[in-house]
Amino acid sequence: MNTTLLRVNKELIIRSNSSAVDFALLKDGKLIELNKEIEDNKFSVGDIFFAKVRKSVGGLNAAFVNVGHEKDGFLHYQDLGPKLPTLLKFIKQVSTGKTKDYLLKNFRFEEDIEKNGVISDAISSNQQILVQVVKEPISTKGPRISSELSLAGRYMVLVPFSSTGSPKKISYSKQAMVYSAVATGDHFGLKIGDRALHCLSADFIAGKMMLVRAMILGLEIDILPPNGNVLDGNSTLYDFAAMVPLQAENSLNSINQIKTLIIGGAAPSESLLESLKTKKTKSFVTYGMTETLTHIASRSIFSNDSSYHVLPGVTISKDDRSCLNIEVPYIQTEPIVTNDIVELKTANSFLLLGRNDTVINSGGIKIIPEAIERKISALLSVPYFIGGIPDEKLGQQSVLVVEQKKPIIGIIDLIRESGVLTDYEIPKKIYQLESFEYTDNGKLKRKETLSKLEELPY
Repeated sequence: MNTTLLRVNKELIIRSNSSAVDFALLKDGKLIELNKEIEDNKFSVGDIFFAKVRKSVGGLNAAFVNVGHEKDGFLHYQDLGPKLPTLLKFIKQVSTGKTKDYLLKNFRFEEDIEKNGVISDAISSNQQILVQVVKEPISTKGPRISSELSLAGRYMVLVPFSSTGSPKKISYSKQAMVYSAVATGDHFGLKIGDRALHCLSADFIAGKMMLVRAMILGLEIDILPPNGNVLDGNSTLYDFAAMVPLQAENSLNSINQIKTLIIGGAAPSESLLESLKTKKTKSFVTYGMTETLTHIASRSIFSNDSSYHVLPGVTISKDDRSCLNIEVPYIQTEPIVTNDIVELKTANSFLLLGRNDTVINSGGIKIIPEAIERKISALLSVPYFIGGIPDEKLGQQSVLVVEQKKPIIGIIDLIRESGVLTDYEIPKKIYQLESFEYTDNGKLKRKETLSKLEELPY
């Protein structure tokens, strides 16, 4: 047998001047890609600097760092990254010439810093540090920086010293998707010939799984664009549908066209749930994540205790953090460890309390933001959440953050007079933001939104 070896020649041509850099990629002498980077900002997002800490401010739990800009960069403790001690050790060894092994084969990693530690315990004045611009300087403010570095390429993101980074790719077998579809069908009593409404984006797993359910369970399916009001001008009766809270809110007037509705993607408001309780539709709130392929539990909005009940084949337990562990043999062989704090009601049901990674430690008292948010839901009609900000005496203090342009007066007094919160649960301050930060599929990004608070430099 004769084998022909084909050689492909690639060339990268770079042209640089004071104002721009051109990159041209050639394959076998033909141009296949051309990029231009304009050098109009010396402190652009993604730029990395070898900088020096100027001073730390305990009240902000942050440091001001000299990066060469006329205004110091702002480095918050939460932007140090867990691998900071390892990064600092590597910088010191390289800068002093003690190591020349840049492959890190024999490099020993240090312990991660505490998640809610103090800035002065992590870095000190005049210390050299590698930082990356995450927000460009504006007006009288210097750049916001992070020491959790990331280098984005075409096919991957390199996060130095970290074992995992974002984004991550999760793969499932076709059989796992089949089992999941069958479990949903059994859980909600779906049968061959039932008509389903598909109004979710197929860019996300929830939308993909609606298609799989239709194929596996033999459902008749109507596919509509994933816009806000999916039932507008549509009088078809449906046996089953899945929506995000905004779609359900906008479809309330016609929601009785759906026999069984599941709501996921984000937590529905209490006002939405109360409105749905007046309808004939059997509505359920689902619990799941990308790692579980789709929902693994649901709760009826008519349930008195708000317990989630797991689908067939799902086993649940609780670890020493009181966080939910999930076993779904048809999806993963290893248990899925979550950060969701739960109370196990039975072997097959649980009550969702909040997130372990959002718990606020205020003077030794642990506050679960989600629990407080549920208690005050009837008092507020605008988007809001409870967050924790650094406090010099308490470590952290809880604050109420609302998404509202117009000034709001008297909310804290209203909450206090309602009696729904204990003294230590009442937020110490209230902040207003014109807009929150959200993921592409509409979930609130708490950490990023908290960084926008006016009391911080940004």
